Amino acid sequence: MTEVHAVVILERDDYNYFLPGLIAVCDGNKIKKNGYHGAPDLVAEVVSISSRSLDYIRKPVKYEQAGVREYWIVDPLRNVVMVYDFEAVGGGGVNSFALPLSRQSCLLSSG
Repeated sequence: MTEVHAVVILERDDYNYFLPGLIAVCDGNKIKKNGYHGAPDLVAEVVSISSRSLDYIRKPVKYEQAGVREYWIVDPLRNVVMVYDFEAVGGGGVNSFALPLSRQSCLLSSG
């Protein structure tokens, strides 16, 4: 059994290492013992108060530059999921849209 750490090492950026909430990997050859080297196909982050500016401002830019195909921001405080489809717009642009959450989690509900 191979142990995989959830560290994403962006090969185009030697200074930033992220620990995303979820990644989807299509190329298993890039999975190493110390993490995934290169750009995952999909990265999802759950926003917290302490990570808000990092998740919304810095990470989309870094992930797009590294070659991530989709970046999802799950924001339970705003009840929104933002989906950045970096491949949808030509020329390196970002196409984003918000999806309202139609169902609350049983674990996160107040009652």
